[in-house]
Amino acid sequence: MSLRAQRLHEAADGQVMQVVELLAAVGDAGLRRPCPGRARLGDGSVAAVALLTTSSYEQIAAFVTGAAQPRTDRHREVHDATGITLDMLAARLAAARMALTPLAQLSDDELDAVPDAGEMKFADGTRTFEQIIASLLRHQRHQVDALTAAGSA
Repeated sequence: MSLRAQRLHEAADGQVMQVVELLAAVGDAGLRRPCPGRARLGDGSVAAVALLTTSSYEQIAAFVTGAAQPRTDRHREVHDATGITLDMLAARLAAARMALTPLAQLSDDELDAVPDAGEMKFADGTRTFEQIIASLLRHQRHQVDALTAAGSA
């Protein structure tokens, strides 16, 4: 177990919890609000961006545990958030949060390993596992910030 891994896990866990709290605050009705600057993501609603964000945490967790699926363009995957409920998002976020737990258990050697190019977004054959996860979390931060802005609008 590495202190660096624990920090990455704390960042991921903090982001997930921030999304959970935000969604609880906006409620089901707030899921239909537009998410400024995210019109190209699905239908541009809070629900669509929250679904994309949740799906990305699930994909990060799969990458951490070695169960990563082939890369897809997640931005194109979520076309319509009709039918997305707060309960569904909360359940998936809770599962993603649990699935991210192994991140805290990674060793320094695992963090310093260089995954093959294309194995995950930001994996180019030169970046370390830690750099990839940190980049993914920075990318996720943009989605969380957009959700926060929409929630306070």
